[in-house]
Amino acid sequence: MRTFILTLIIVLAASTFTMAQTTLTITNKTSSDLYGLYTSGTKGDLLPEDLLEVGSEAYITYPEGYDCEVVLQITHDNAGEEEVAFEFELDICEAKTLVIYETYYLLNGVKFRYDE
Repeated sequence: MRTFILTLIIVLAASTFTMAQTTLTITNKTSSDLYGLYTSGTKGDLLPEDLLEVGSEAYITYPEGYDCEVVLQITHDNAGEEEVAFEFELDICEAKTLVIYETYYLLNGVKFRYDE
């Protein structure tokens, strides 16, 4: 019985942890401004403003209970039409920082190339 209760407490604690809201910091280190940030499971743009300028960062807070696995798309505004510039499959329960460069990105400080 004691083992059952301990297991139940661990499971409840783990599920509470995954349901907490999480914040992802995104930094634009490319050579152009980015105009939109979209993620699966939401309606509309998540950027606090419509623009993520070169060298700036945005803080995206996912609400409690949000699915950990997301697809994140970041767009350019090309002559009035948004085109997807970058797309990432992320585990937002683990991801805390995303720094975007032209040919690679840093996810939680680890370097990844887009062509990998």
